[in-house]
Amino acid sequence: MPLQMVVVVVLNNHFIINMVIENTNCDFCGEKQKNQLQYIEKLEKEFANKENKILKLPLALKEIRGKEMLGELAERLFV
Repeated sequence: MPLQMVVVVVLNNHFIINMVIENTNCDFCGEKQKNQLQYIEKLEKEFANKENKILKLPLALKEIRGKEMLGELAERLFV
């Protein structure tokens, strides 16, 4: 699976899928999103169950830096 499509980190039965392209009106991004969804669906089919949790983090506009942005990221991860 190419890294530019879907980045997955596995930690204590948590699969974190990073850089997920959310709803977009951009044709280029829409094609990338379709490709990502194929991989995400495979991951969900293979690993989603009571013991594993799959979390999706959207592609950020900017690099995650600083306390405030880390706090926002933590809210998405640990809800």
